[in-house]
Amino acid sequence: MVNATNIVYSISATAQILGVAKEAIRSFQVWGSCVWVWVKGSRPRFLSFKLYRAFFVDRRKRDAEGLQVFKSVMVGGYIVRNPQRDSKYICTPYHNRIECSCEDFKNQVAFNPLGLSRPVACCKHVYATLVHLGYTSLREYIIAQAQIAA
Repeated sequence: MVNATNIVYSISATAQILGVAKEAIRSFQVWGSCVWVWVKGSRPRFLSFKLYRAFFVDRRKRDAEGLQVFKSVMVGGYIVRNPQRDSKYICTPYHNRIECSCEDFKNQVAFNPLGLSRPVACCKHVYATLVHLGYTSLREYIIAQAQIAA
């Protein structure tokens, strides 16, 4: 079950960040400003929240690379298709965000995993839509939309 802590700070993410198998992680604890990890055969260490946040974003950007984006007048946005899973989600652009119908997006909105004062969600489908629209980040999109509105 996804919760506010494990959406970003998880054993799975830790294993990928460190390049080890999940089974090699002997202990894992989320502390106030970092994660304490003990991997079999090495000393315990601290990993910064910043490292996890960067991994969180980079992973979604990587996962967006194989997705197909189609403009849809009927849904008022874009249909993002994953050809490997044959799944489809709807991304709807607004001037200050792009919303997606997937669970990852909904979890990000609910839990604000990056600890932002104004929660912003950005799943792999949103990243695929951003690239389709010619942007490299949600921030770049929002700035461009503000300039268009001005």
